[in-house]
Amino acid sequence: MSTLLSIGAGAQTFMEWQDPAVNEINRLPMRARFFPYASEQEARVDDPLRSSRTLSLEGEWKFAATRDVKGYPTDFMKPGFDDSSWRTMPIPGLWEKNGVCDPMYLNVGYPWRGHFKNQPLAKEPVPYKDNIVGSYRREIVVPADWSGEDITLYIGAVSSCAYVWVNGDFVGYTEDGRLEAEFDVTPFIKPGETNTIAFRVFRWCDGTYLEDQDMFRHTGFHRDVYLYARPKSHLADITITQDLINDYKDGLLALRLKSVGSPRYELSLTDALGQRVWERSLPGFSVNTIRAIIPGVAAWTAETPNLYKLEIKSFVDGQLSEVSRFDIGFRNIRIEDTLLKVNGKPVLIKGANRHDTDPNTGCIVSRERMLEDVKLAKQFNMNAIRTCHYPNDPYFYKLCDEYGLYVCAEANLESHGMGYGAESLAKQPEWVVPHVERNVRHVASRGIHPSIIMWSMANEAGDGQNFTVARSAIKKIDTTRPIILERAIDGPNTDIYGNMYRRPSELVAYAQSHPTKPYILVEYAHAMGNSQGCMTDYMDLFHTYPVLQGGFIWDFVDQAQYMQKPDGTIVRGYGGDWNDYDPSDNNFCDNGLFDCTRMPKPNAVEAKYAYQPVLTTMEGGLSLGHATLLIKNDNDFRPLDYLSLNYAITVDGQEVQSRSMACPAVRPGETERLEIEFPSIDATGKDVFLNVEYRTLEDQPLIPADHLVARNQLTLAEHTERMLPLGQYGYVTMEDSSDQTIHFLVNHDCVVTFDKKSGFLTGYSMGDSEYVADGSALKPSFYRAPTDNDEGAGLQRKWQAWRDPEMKLTAITAEVLSGRGHVVTKYDLPGVQCDLTMEYTIDVDGKVYVSQKLDPRSSDKDMPELFRFGLQMEMPVAYSQIHYYGRGPIETYPDRKANAFIGWYDLAVSDAYFSYDRPQESGLHSDLRYWSVINERGEGLGFVSGKDFYASALPYSTTQLEDFPNKAQRHSEQLIPSKDRVFLHIDAEHLGLGGVDSWGSIPPERWRLPYGTYSQEICLFPVARR
Repeated sequence: MSTLLSIGAGAQTFMEWQDPAVNEINRLPMRARFFPYASEQEARVDDPLRSSRTLSLEGEWKFAATRDVKGYPTDFMKPGFDDSSWRTMPIPGLWEKNGVCDPMYLNVGYPWRGHFKNQPLAKEPVPYKDNIVGSYRREIVVPADWSGEDITLYIGAVSSCAYVWVNGDFVGYTEDGRLEAEFDVTPFIKPGETNTIAFRVFRWCDGTYLEDQDMFRHTGFHRDVYLYARPKSHLADITITQDLINDYKDGLLALRLKSVGSPRYELSLTDALGQRVWERSLPGFSVNTIRAIIPGVAAWTAETPNLYKLEIKSFVDGQLSEVSRFDIGFRNIRIEDTLLKVNGKPVLIKGANRHDTDPNTGCIVSRERMLEDVKLAKQFNMNAIRTCHYPNDPYFYKLCDEYGLYVCAEANLESHGMGYGAESLAKQPEWVVPHVERNVRHVASRGIHPSIIMWSMANEAGDGQNFTVARSAIKKIDTTRPIILERAIDGPNTDIYGNMYRRPSELVAYAQSHPTKPYILVEYAHAMGNSQGCMTDYMDLFHTYPVLQGGFIWDFVDQAQYMQKPDGTIVRGYGGDWNDYDPSDNNFCDNGLFDCTRMPKPNAVEAKYAYQPVLTTMEGGLSLGHATLLIKNDNDFRPLDYLSLNYAITVDGQEVQSRSMACPAVRPGETERLEIEFPSIDATGKDVFLNVEYRTLEDQPLIPADHLVARNQLTLAEHTERMLPLGQYGYVTMEDSSDQTIHFLVNHDCVVTFDKKSGFLTGYSMGDSEYVADGSALKPSFYRAPTDNDEGAGLQRKWQAWRDPEMKLTAITAEVLSGRGHVVTKYDLPGVQCDLTMEYTIDVDGKVYVSQKLDPRSSDKDMPELFRFGLQMEMPVAYSQIHYYGRGPIETYPDRKANAFIGWYDLAVSDAYFSYDRPQESGLHSDLRYWSVINERGEGLGFVSGKDFYASALPYSTTQLEDFPNKAQRHSEQLIPSKDRVFLHIDAEHLGLGGVDSWGSIPPERWRLPYGTYSQEICLFPVARR
C-alpha cells in the first residue's frame, strides 16, 4: 500500500483539474456500496453515521475562497496553519447556499456560457476566471483504538473536484461529483491525536464538461463525509447476481466476494418473515465465488417488492469482526420478443425523472426527503424512476428496493453543451477515459440493487466510439441488465429505443415500422408550468402497441430554490433571479409534477389518473336497468384483491345510489365483469353518471388504508343543454336619455346598462347589488396569459393579433321587442380581418341572454389562431366565492381534464389560481353546466349555456399573469390580488395546454382554435341566496 501511495503522491501535478485523462489520484477502486458494521445490531440500523466505527466529518469547517484560480493558499493543509481569519463552511454544504457565489441554473451550456468559449481539446480546457477555489480545513481527534486498523476517508459527493491532504501530506484527488470517493488514509492518520484534514475544491474542472445537466450548478460537498475504521482483514468488495430460473420459480444467488487478508465468512439468507432459507460458511480466500439455487422464492417486482436479507459476518481469529447486510430481490430482466420483460412478463413503465433537489438545501437531500419522494411516487401510481442525470445517494436505491420502484440508473455524464455532431465529446478519443470510468464506477457501486433494471450510460451526450468502449466495459461486469443510451437512437450502443419527446404520431410510426427494440421514452410529457395536456394520448398508445412500453415524465419535482427578493418576499427562485452576469435558462427548471415543496400540481393529478392500475369501462346502460362493469387490471404482477370498489350513481350531481365492496381479485392484465343494477331514473334533461373508485383496503407500505388508487366516471346519460327558458311575467322598459348610455329597467329593481360608444354591457344590477365592477364591461375575449408551453412555442407573439384586437363599433340598435330588451352590436376587427356580431336579450325576470358570432373575412391560411373565444368581465371583489357544476375540484383544460369528475363544487376565488412558479394562465374549469360567482350570502351572478362551457374567476387580471412579448423575471408570490374586483372569463372554446414539450410543440389540432367562425350563447342571471 505504501508503494502505491508513494507512486501516486509523486505523480500529481495539481493540474489534474484540467486533464480529462486524469480523474483520480490514489482513489480506492470503486466497490459495491455497503457498509461494514461492528455488530448485527448496527447492521440492522444500517446508517453509517450511527456506526461505532465511523467518525463523522460533518459540521463547520474553516473555509476560504478565491474568486479565480489564483491567489489561493498553497500551505493551508499544514498543521498549525493560521486560519483564524477564515470564515466557516458546513459539510455537507453548498457554496451557493452559503454566500460564496450565487445559485446558477442552466439547461444547456456550461457555467461559463457567454463569457468563455468551450475548448475541451485545449491543454487547459477550463477557464481560470470566475473559477472559484475553496480551501477547507478541520482538526479532528481520531479514536486511539483505531490504531492498527485500516482507516478510510469516505466522500459521498463533491462538486466539481477535490484534492485531499491529511496532516500536510497529499492523499489524493477525485472528480465525478455524483459518486462516492474513498481514500486509504491509514498511513497519514495518527490515532489518539489531533489530525488536520484539508480539501481544495474547484468550482469547475475538466469533469464539468461532462456535467452539463439540466439543473442548478451547485458546488461543494453534498453528501455524507466521514472516516471509518476496519480490521486489516475484511470484505473488500462483493458482486451479487440475483436472478430467477426454472420458469421464474427458483432464485439464483451468485456471489463473488473479494477479500483483503484472510477473514472467514458466515453467510445467511432470510426471507421477509426472518426464516433462514440458505446459509454457507467460507474460508478466507482472496476471492470466493458462490452459486446457490433457492427454491420457490417470492419474486421481486415494483408491485411486489419481496426482499430477502443476505447477511455476511466476517470473522478474524475466531472473533466477529464485521457484519454487512444486503437486500436481495430475485428477478429476471431481459429483452425478448422486442419487449423489455421482468420475470418473463412485459412491463409498462409509468415513471418520472427525479433530480436530487430541495428548495432549502439544493442538491443536498435528506433521507427524509428521499423517503417523501418515494412515497409520492407510489401514491401517484408511478412504478419507475430515472435517476436524472447522475447516480443518486445509495439510500435512495435502497428505498426503491424496499418499496418497489423500477430504476433506470443513469451515469453522471452529460455533454449537451457540445452538441451531438462532430464536436460531441462522445467522439473525441481524448475523452474516452472519463466516459468509461464514470460508467464502470457507477455499475460497480450500484449494481447490487434489485430495483435497477437498466443502465443509462448518459443523457444528451451524443453517441460515438467512447460509448462503444463504455458499453463493452459495462457488459464485462454486468450481463443481466440492458443498457440504454438515448442519443444512440436505434444504434448498436443501446438495447432500448429511448428517443425523448417524440409526438404521439411519431410513436405510432415507430410501432408500425416492425421495430427490433422496445421503445421507452426516457423523457416525455414535459410538465413545465400549466401543462400535461398530452397524458391521455400517450397512455392510449402505450395500451395499444405493446412495443411502446411507457416512459419517464419530465420531471418529478420543480427544482426552484427559495430566495428573498429585495422587497422581503420569499419566492421560489429560478435561473436569472440572483444576478445578470451568470448565464441562465430562466424557469426551465420548473418542470415538475410537484412543486419544489412537494405540493402536487394539477399536472400530478392528471399523471396519477393516467398511470392508475385499474381501467374501468361499461356495457349496458340506464335503458336496460343494469350495466356490466369491465374491470381491467393494468398491473403487471399484482391482482386487485388489495382494493375496495366503491360506486355511486349521480343525477345532476346528486347521489341516488351507492355501494362499497371488495374489488374482484382480477388477475394482472386481465378483465373481469361485474353486474350493477340501476334504480329507476328519469334521465330526461339530466346528467347521470356512474362514479367508480378503487381504494386500498388496508395500510400498504407508504400508502394508508382508504387511499384513492383509481377512479373513472362513466356516462349513463348526459345533458349539456342548460339554457334557461324565457321568463313569463314582468316587464322591461328602455331609457335612452343620454349620448353615452342606454338603460333597460326590469321590474323597477333590475337595471342593465350599455355604453353607446363601445356597444358593451357596462352595468348589471339587481336591487342594491351591482355585478359589474366600476369601469368594466362584458366584452369578447380571445387571449389568455401565456403558459410556459405557449411561451416556448412563441404563441404570444405568433398569435398576438388576438391579444387586444381593435374593435370598431359599426352599428348598434337597441329596442324593446315583445316586452323584452333587445340590443345588437356589430364590430369590425381590422387587425384580424373579422366581423363580430353581439346580440343581447334582456328578459322580463332580469336574465340577460348574450350571443356572439365571429365571422372571418380572410382566406389567408396563415392567419393567427385564437387562444380562446368567450366573454370577460370584472365583478366587485365582494363576489369572492365560486359555486359550479362541471369538472372539478382542480383546474381543468380541454386536454387535461380526464382526472376530474363532473359534479358540484365550491371554491374561493382566492384559491382558484394555482401558484405556478412563474405567473401564467390558471384556474379554468371545463365541461360546465352551471357557473356562479357569489358573495358570502350566496348572492351573485350565474351563467348557463346551450352547451358545456369553460369559466374562471381569479383575483388577478390577464395583464398581471402575462409576460409579453417575452418572459420576465417574475414570481407568483409577488402577485398582488386586486382589492376591488374579480376577473371573470366565460369561454365557449379554449386552447389546450399541450405538453409534448415546452420549446415549440403546440397542442394537436383537435385542441386548437384555428382562424374561422365561432359562436357562443350564454345566459347571465342574478343568483338569490342559497
